[in-house]
Amino acid sequence: MTIKPFSCSHCGKCCKDISKKNIHLPLPAPMVNADSSAVKYPVHDRGLMVNALEREDIIKLAKKHSIKIRFFPLLGYFSKKFKAIFTVTYILVCDDCPFYISDKCIIYKQRPLTCRSYPIILNPQGVLPPVTGDKRCPSSTVFSHIPDYSSTQMKLPNYYKFVYALLEDNYVAALKWYYFLELVKKEFERIEKKKLILWENFTLTYQKQYKKFQIVDLFSYLRKHDHYSEKKYQKLKDGFHSMQINKLFTKLKIKLSVPSPREIRKKGLENLLAS
Repeated sequence: MTIKPFSCSHCGKCCKDISKKNIHLPLPAPMVNADSSAVKYPVHDRGLMVNALEREDIIKLAKKHSIKIRFFPLLGYFSKKFKAIFTVTYILVCDDCPFYISDKCIIYKQRPLTCRSYPIILNPQGVLPPVTGDKRCPSSTVFSHIPDYSSTQMKLPNYYKFVYALLEDNYVAALKWYYFLELVKKEFERIEKKKLILWENFTLTYQKQYKKFQIVDLFSYLRKHDHYSEKKYQKLKDGFHSMQINKLFTKLKIKLSVPSPREIRKKGLENLLAS
């Protein structure tokens, strides 16, 4: 049996009726606890997930094309030191994507990671195994070939190679989303000078305490208060966006080097499944 890699048909279905499909969002439940630094805001709107490194560029693109957009904070870190909640991911609130005009994405080369990774389903905790796909995508049949990692004897390096060979740049984008969350956590720990605890259950009582703190964009705040120069920030952005899969594996502390998807497929995907 020949296993064909994912190929986008450019049908535009993933760009429409986003509020109804809820395709790029985790479950909309407010989560955090009294011992935690991470905040997941109650989600009242639907749209596309966007990270803090992408938000500013999307605002500029919207102004360039005279498009009105609105963001809603999704995930942030609570800082007693700065008396602020630093937002790191957002929802670009929309039903149909505002940049999908006349059956075409007008920012295709600058589209956010949530679009680049689709139909991989993203969530705030990343995409390291298992990898799941949105079945509403016409080309999502490729996910039927990806084994359930929890029930397979497949070795982890081979699992990564198999998924990369099938999903190519979409998988790289999904890994970048996961790496971004690791990156901001590391940066926040550096300025906060303490170890963070991941978010868990949230209580209404504790939610009221957060109202005393300002909600700010993490990187905007760091640049404004001289924790980041514009040059350092741009270098961080450029390095993040240009990062390829083997460097991502290194940054994520995964000891693995993979060849190109074509080379992996040439050696036979069936051999990876059998190992």
